[in-house]
Amino acid sequence: MGLVLSCVLAFLGIVQDSVLPKADPNRIVDDLPEVRRRVETFEKLAKDPERDAEALTLLDSVAALYAHSGPHDRGRILNSIVACVRLFDAPRRMDEARNLPVAAAERLTGLGTDALRPIQGLLVDSRVNKEMLRVAPLAAGLVKLALGSPDALEAALRMLDDSNPRLFMALTPGLAAFEPDTQARRKRVCGALLPACETFSVRVDRERGLPGDERARIVENANVATLATLNALTLQEQSSLPAFKAWYARNKLQGWPQSLRAFGYRRMRVNGHAALGTRPLLVVLAEYTGAGHPPFSTTHPARYYDELAFRPAPARPFSTPENPASLSAFVQENSNGRFAFIRAGAGVVGPLNMGGFYEVDPGPEQRSADILARAAALGGMRFSDLDADHDGSVGSDELVVVIVENIVPLLPANRISAPIVVSDPGGTTTVSVAVAFAGPSTPFFQIAHETMHSLGTEDLYGSGNDMLTTMGAYSFDSDDQASVGLDAWHKLVLGWIEPRVYQVQASAGAAIDFDRLNRTNGSVLFWDPSHGPGEFFLLERRASVDQEEPAPLYDANVADTGVVIWHVASPSSGAPKIAACGAPSLAVGGNSMWKSGALSPTLAWSDGIGTHTSFQFTSTSSGSPFVTW
Repeated sequence: MGLVLSCVLAFLGIVQDSVLPKADPNRIVDDLPEVRRRVETFEKLAKDPERDAEALTLLDSVAALYAHSGPHDRGRILNSIVACVRLFDAPRRMDEARNLPVAAAERLTGLGTDALRPIQGLLVDSRVNKEMLRVAPLAAGLVKLALGSPDALEAALRMLDDSNPRLFMALTPGLAAFEPDTQARRKRVCGALLPACETFSVRVDRERGLPGDERARIVENANVATLATLNALTLQEQSSLPAFKAWYARNKLQGWPQSLRAFGYRRMRVNGHAALGTRPLLVVLAEYTGAGHPPFSTTHPARYYDELAFRPAPARPFSTPENPASLSAFVQENSNGRFAFIRAGAGVVGPLNMGGFYEVDPGPEQRSADILARAAALGGMRFSDLDADHDGSVGSDELVVVIVENIVPLLPANRISAPIVVSDPGGTTTVSVAVAFAGPSTPFFQIAHETMHSLGTEDLYGSGNDMLTTMGAYSFDSDDQASVGLDAWHKLVLGWIEPRVYQVQASAGAAIDFDRLNRTNGSVLFWDPSHGPGEFFLLERRASVDQEEPAPLYDANVADTGVVIWHVASPSSGAPKIAACGAPSLAVGGNSMWKSGALSPTLAWSDGIGTHTSFQFTSTSSGSPFVTW
């Protein structure tokens, strides 16, 4: 970064905590002189093509301030980034375009719905929309905003017909990942995409300076992308655009195959990111002095928490402290290998000497902020290394944190830490993340429960469901290694399973086995179009590893063996959002499972309307449950 920029950053307080207020994280101070000076410095650097690298460094810092700023400062930041996207002057010593405007387009799409109008304006700007490097991130941002904004969706669909073919080329692949929540919206997107594709070649022909073979290649690529998007939206496997058009003509007024997305598939996200792939996990041991705070050396050593967090494949039986269960193995089993924790830095930091406990407890939000600041200052934790999107901040989609405090007793909880700003050799980073709290005697079940909240999971103990899901109730201080896996509903909304979908009125039968990777006979979902996808029944097979092999390892303490019937209903219906329907009477929240030979009473929806359907349970020749209805 050069000496001049280093001086500028130091002057503006970028390596200090002067811009973001610490006393009250809910109070936003507006029109700050520090923000104004930082934006003005960025704008000055951005206007000089020879200082692109310095402006890029400051761009991340300016964008990171946006979420913590008041309305005036937000407008100042937004306008400066939009102006940067419109820059076209090039450095004297470079023939290629500047990197800064492209980076600004990428950062703009991360500012949320405030960026909707600016993105639309940039996409129809006659200079900006001629450069695919700028158009692509702007189009992706517009589609991302369309997930929660009807206005953004309509804006994206109108641009498919724009005379500039680059907009169609940029928007079409993004729409393949679009997750419309209703069949009407899926039909709306397909109805706009098909005619726009038919006129695409005409718009390409109007582009000057393109040789004939290049035009043909562009049209062919666009047709391939369009077919892929249409098939994704309709759950079809049509082999060509003419074949899809024929299918669409026959079925556009009919009911389409129901997408799992309508039932919430992959809906559970943190900051827009699903729990897929890997996410860093940090365990911090915070040690206070004084009465009621036994040293970790007298309870569990740091090695115990390292194994509890990161051991790849511990064998049963689990025990405290010699052979603890593993959070890493737990999430890999429950996600069917689709999600895993990796170490954030060393993985475990501490025990950190926190001194005497507070005279007045400031609450877990501030305690966690103080502990994370201490982890950076004394524990060598480099938070800048965890800033995956390089926006100058680390959020819950980039880091999962478990803090173990030597407080007796301590009630397990999960809270968002108050924001802190820390500096390390990698830069200055704002940190505010979901934190799972545990104490010296917190059992594995509760540590897993609170850690899963950091992925977006919800408590399910209000209606019973005892020992049927990690998100149910359990002892706070038993210091044991009991484990129960996640329920099928959480796995569905996290994107970790794909249940087979049936309409409840259509008589049929299906085997139900454990949900595992690449297995097609796992959970089963039943719904009725008259009640919509907001209410359904979800059946899954469960068994303790000690009762039935090869049951999931981390379901060892599940309440029973057999099939669980989960009833999922929208909160507005007045019914529990999700509750087990226990045998033999469909008791709400009951944890007795359905076994071979059982016949359920007639199922009913939350409004009292009957389904005229019962479940009959038998077994296959291999011993797997089989249900007919």
